[in-house]
Amino acid sequence: MDRRAHERAHILYDEIDRNKLFRGTVATDDRSLMNICFVMNDEYKDLEKPFLDFATGHGMVGIKVTARWADSVQVATMRSR
Repeated sequence: MDRRAHERAHILYDEIDRNKLFRGTVATDDRSLMNICFVMNDEYKDLEKPFLDFATGHGMVGIKVTARWADSVQVATMRSR
């Protein structure tokens, strides 16, 4: 399970770091394996709702805009059973 958490987090963080649409909100050394937080870069804020709708529609059930950080997107990588 730990190996899978590392793999999922690695995939998500690599895409956040690579993709110009997103910006991580946590320092690299402090990143969580279970809760991946990021925001849309300012020039792409208008794509946030379509992105959330697309992600939710494709089974990313843990994706949400957190209340504490109003503009932050959080992806939970662990599945509830």
